[in-house]
Amino acid sequence: MFIPDITSNLDFQTGAASDSYFINNGIDSLDDTTDVNIVLIHTHGGVSGSSCRLQFKDGSLLTASDVSNWLDQRDGGFFFAGACSSAKYTDLGYAFIYKGFDSYFGYRGTVNTMRNARFYAAFFEHASLADVEVCDAADYAEDQVFLDFGYADDVGDNTNFTTLAIFYNFKRRKIVKFKQICILALILASSIFVAFASEEGGLIFTKEDVKQTKHLDPSTADVNISFEDAKNKLILENPEVITESVHGELIDNENFGIIWRVSSKTANGRSISAGIDASNGDLLFVYDGSKKVRGNNNINKDDALTIAEKYIQSRVSADMINEIELEDVNYKESDADGLPGTYFISYARIIRGIPSLSDGVILRVNAETGEISSYNKRWSMSGEEIALIDKEPSITDEEAIKILKEYMTSVPQIGEEKANTVKVMSSNLVWKENEDDKIHLAWWIKFVDSSFAEDEDHPASVWIDAHSGEILLIAYGRD
Repeated sequence: MFIPDITSNLDFQTGAASDSYFINNGIDSLDDTTDVNIVLIHTHGGVSGSSCRLQFKDGSLLTASDVSNWLDQRDGGFFFAGACSSAKYTDLGYAFIYKGFDSYFGYRGTVNTMRNARFYAAFFEHASLADVEVCDAADYAEDQVFLDFGYADDVGDNTNFTTLAIFYNFKRRKIVKFKQICILALILASSIFVAFASEEGGLIFTKEDVKQTKHLDPSTADVNISFEDAKNKLILENPEVITESVHGELIDNENFGIIWRVSSKTANGRSISAGIDASNGDLLFVYDGSKKVRGNNNINKDDALTIAEKYIQSRVSADMINEIELEDVNYKESDADGLPGTYFISYARIIRGIPSLSDGVILRVNAETGEISSYNKRWSMSGEEIALIDKEPSITDEEAIKILKEYMTSVPQIGEEKANTVKVMSSNLVWKENEDDKIHLAWWIKFVDSSFAEDEDHPASVWIDAHSGEILLIAYGRD
């Protein structure tokens, strides 16, 4: 799960898992006298009245009262509730907090299963670096989901409860040092990007390989940028970096290539993390939790866009700037009282007139201070490979939709009845890489069916090869 310090993994994917067994034979079996434990559960969730609940394979439902009655008192830990509406209300999260967990993470609304899995994979990957704040790990994970799937509003609607007994989301200040993690426990019903289906229909999607991050030895790796170079790059990004606290590791990341991943405390006690290209020193991403949150400015959409463009121009080559196109400027209100909102600004890389699903630039701009709190640039697609692909589709989007419906009809968990209710929200051509890194011209179709009656804001997606008609990936189902 991208956390190099894991020594054990309790996987409840098989066997008769129930709510009581999860507590009594799962969490209560963890040793928190010497370990800092993470409990990650990926399952279905929901609400009843004004209470949250988690559903288990035998149909049992874990509620706040169950946690209070069954769970032994803990001595810290981090609980990641990867399920729909797992933090829509405060009761379940605080039940774990009152039993000794330091922090509880969940989603307020419906989340797509595949995006959820990608989110927590990226979250723990980034959080494994020393001195990374939870808010920055969450922002990093949201950006990776957006770049992989073109949509991340559902997983971005997340909330964290902490021992401070304050209800606020991951844009706040709680720090968890994931370097101390010794065990990842209790994945209920899936591994990352491995399909599962519940009796209600659950999830159907095409399998993708788990994205791996390899740690490299700087003394033997053939790189042009040293740790000191990367460290200086971080200091240039934020002069308030405490030099002696800078940590770094050389990794081979599937999305970014070989990079220096560096982090540090800053003078105000917060932290900053960044990724530096080990071949040329380019800044690939930065998540700066040290920036001021409150300010006297009133930043509008145009102001935010101007700020973003100036920032990009100072960090991206002219050739790359000529290849990107503004995709969206989305204002997000803060979930904490009195805190300003954030502009989420995305640019897509355009190759031969068609956008890349994965490549582009994402920034966040504080709506009061105008500060850039995060920046992420992914540029992995081969222009040479795309030059060999006919950019004129062999099948129309109508034909692609027909292929989708035929596929849904053939899957027992979906069936013809739902297939006949498909409502297409949008269809666009994009360049998309599959699991073996081969690039395809694909129809990207966002859609809903009758099971989405109250949740059209978070549609399913399918990518269909625009020449062969092959379904490359389908994300359908919610946790």
